[in-house]
Amino acid sequence: MGRFKHFIAALFGGLALILLVHAQDQSDFISIDCGLQANWSYTEPSTSINYISDAAFIDTGVSKKISSEFEGDFQQPTWTLRSFPEGIRNCYSINVTQGQKYLIRATFLYGNYDGQNLLPQFDLHLGPNMWDTVKIENNVSYVVLMELIHVPSLNYLQVCLVNTGLGTPFISAIEFRPLNNRAYVTSVGSLALFARYDLGSVNNKSYRYKDDVYDRTWAAKHYNKWKSLSTSLTIDSEMYNPYWVPSVVMSTAATPINESGPLEFYLPPEANSKYYVYMHFAELVKLKANQSRSFNITLNGELWYDGTVVPSYLFTNTLFSPSALTGGNYVFSIFKTENSTLPPIINAIEIYTVKHFPQSETDKQDGMLFVTQVKLLMRVHHRNLTTLVGYYYEGANMGLIYEYMANGDLEAHLSGENTNILSWEARLQIAMDAAQGLEYLHHGCKPPIIHRDVKSTNILLNEKFRAKLADFGLSKTFPTDDTHLSTVVAGTPGYLDPE
Repeated sequence: MGRFKHFIAALFGGLALILLVHAQDQSDFISIDCGLQANWSYTEPSTSINYISDAAFIDTGVSKKISSEFEGDFQQPTWTLRSFPEGIRNCYSINVTQGQKYLIRATFLYGNYDGQNLLPQFDLHLGPNMWDTVKIENNVSYVVLMELIHVPSLNYLQVCLVNTGLGTPFISAIEFRPLNNRAYVTSVGSLALFARYDLGSVNNKSYRYKDDVYDRTWAAKHYNKWKSLSTSLTIDSEMYNPYWVPSVVMSTAATPINESGPLEFYLPPEANSKYYVYMHFAELVKLKANQSRSFNITLNGELWYDGTVVPSYLFTNTLFSPSALTGGNYVFSIFKTENSTLPPIINAIEIYTVKHFPQSETDKQDGMLFVTQVKLLMRVHHRNLTTLVGYYYEGANMGLIYEYMANGDLEAHLSGENTNILSWEARLQIAMDAAQGLEYLHHGCKPPIIHRDVKSTNILLNEKFRAKLADFGLSKTFPTDDTHLSTVVAGTPGYLDPE
């Protein structure tokens, strides 16, 4: 029996070591230094993280360097940047693992790279969705960090800079760090970092990789009503704990100066914000037989965690919100139980806000199909079809460019919105023009094209009120030998044109 226990202990210890070694390997990191010369790479001295140029991920923008006076104050990934003086929306396209949870970090240091001393403001998007607004505030050496925990639904993601007319967008670095999929579970949405604190720190240092295997940044935080506890021993994570908070962070803890009082902290009242809170605990003191430490956690006076918390000696325990906290004022209180001889502690805390990304990324196959269909349509020419003169395909945005039709669409004339009154002769001619356009699509094209959304708003009129069919965005080609008819719905849902 004794040998079996030793075998089980060794087995679990070996598994923990394998998991940790795998997590420490940065081979799955994506570390992009924006603006770095093409094909260049380097190892950042303070973190030992390998960075590569962004040239393979984007073909727009210009490379710039921050003013040399700031280089000594910041790490190398912020020395260069890519700015986007042209175009409203510029996107990086980055290959990722579909379904893998990532920490995504975007870094911005203006550093007066353009010599203008003008602090820009612009939007940051993840694919088609708004991530956040980047505001360079206070001074030219102000660093903005945007961090997100997100699970991509496709095998690539786009990080986009959007010009909002308040300055030229730019970006210094983009980083992707794979996380354990069991960590940071939410009922809905992605998570944007609000705060991540090393509580009870005794040196005011911040920590990231290699101390943190996931390369999270932990900032020291102090409150005047708290004091610090610390240990020189290693703090391990429980086998079931996927958060892997660094030992150097967990080796300090905050406890109230008034040992009979609570630890308290607040969340700001943001009407539209939803919060997830993750608290990390570890006992740092080898308790004597007559000592005990247990405490409860309340939120606005109500139990936040259903049960008494008893931290494990030199092991990390993590407690988190089962669901998002929505709006209002939040006061967390951690106070010792009646039977506890020692005050409460907390070692670290993470707070995130929920980010909803309702629009899905465009699949690469959809994009390829779009381009193929457009090239086919550009070869279609008929007097009763609007001429497709071009298209744009920028990241998640796709569009068709047709010839200009002076008298707009038929719907405006039939509904009375336009002052021009169509005679019955003109109406008959328009119907014949539309029919001839459809006839050409069905029988004059090889392969045949089915429009699939014929309605009055898709019949356009030129300066002579001759009609041309438009909006081929929903058109579909069919092989001439196709014996099967698709029943997939397309066009305007629930619509049958009364005209």
